[in-house]
Amino acid sequence: MEKLFQELPKPSNLHVHFSTFVPYDVILKDIKKNKDLRDRLYISSTQELNFCKNRKKNMSYKLITEQDIDKIEKLLKRKDKLKTFVLLGGIFYGIIKNFDYYKNFYLKHILSQMKLQKIQYIEFRLRLGSCIDQHGKNIPIIEELEALYPYRKHFRIIVQDNKSKEKDSLHYFQNIIDLVRGTKYESIICGYDFVGSEDKKKSFFQQHFHALQNFKKKNHIQYYLHAGEVPNQPTSVTNLDYAIRLNPIRIGHGINLFKHPHLWKDIQKKNIYLENCPISNYVFFKYHLDIQNIIQYIDQIVIGSDDDNKFGSNLSMDYFYLHHLGLEMKYIYQLLLNSGKFVPHFNKKEFDKHFLIFYKKYLKLKKK
Repeated sequence: MEKLFQELPKPSNLHVHFSTFVPYDVILKDIKKNKDLRDRLYISSTQELNFCKNRKKNMSYKLITEQDIDKIEKLLKRKDKLKTFVLLGGIFYGIIKNFDYYKNFYLKHILSQMKLQKIQYIEFRLRLGSCIDQHGKNIPIIEELEALYPYRKHFRIIVQDNKSKEKDSLHYFQNIIDLVRGTKYESIICGYDFVGSEDKKKSFFQQHFHALQNFKKKNHIQYYLHAGEVPNQPTSVTNLDYAIRLNPIRIGHGINLFKHPHLWKDIQKKNIYLENCPISNYVFFKYHLDIQNIIQYIDQIVIGSDDDNKFGSNLSMDYFYLHHLGLEMKYIYQLLLNSGKFVPHFNKKEFDKHFLIFYKKYLKLKKK
């Protein structure tokens, strides 16, 4: 049954991080197979294969070696996907940010993975501006946007920065806004998000509420906000409350919503959608999703995969996980339709045709 869910037609994946979407073994295969690519591929010179440590400011790079490749290959064989991601996330992030690889390999792999998973459209979280050239020097953001532009019908970008950077994030966002304003590149960007862990002592969105509100109003932009991710943490709930007040298009994760019905009323009133990432929420926080909550608020929920490589999963597995928990197919269909609302030129008639093909296979398999 799990294999069949790969064939489930999915109008969109609305919560997924750009650098974790293509499987690491696909990237490693490119590196091993292409000597020309390998000879000009840079990784962090710190040799710290750690996602967080490899994102320092002014980090330096070195050319990848056979020893690096051997080490990566051994780590990929580990069964614990989360621990492997912690070890490998940074180095693969660096590999993907090699502009040659980014432009000529990774973007094409995204389309292949979308086709494989039957995903029509994606909105990726991505921090623009960290690509490097064949000499390890930073590529101008405008060149990165030019590489992304031909793919705009397949996927668009929610520009992200980390909550810990606070005012620096607004400065960074302003640079992006000024760069794309009045150009063709505006069509690539959906909006802006602040990612990263929620502080236990203070609410990011409460603390910076007026600055974020004024910034949005001044620049006529949309927010898509990570908020309410940590179960039963008071500041996470406050963060969620103030994120809703900023009137974003969608809230990322937001699992604290299910214990605070008054916030759901605000969500419904403002027509904000929740990006629920079932496998991610379970692996990270051991959050056991109550299917009745999904059913109760189903009109405002879409499903995302978050960090595919981190969990060794994908969007197909998230839908299968919901089915495994007992969510009936009629509700899965509704979640899929919800995701179609964000797809440019979504064709419901065409979607229904493909869903019916899947559903007939599903019923046949279920009888066995």
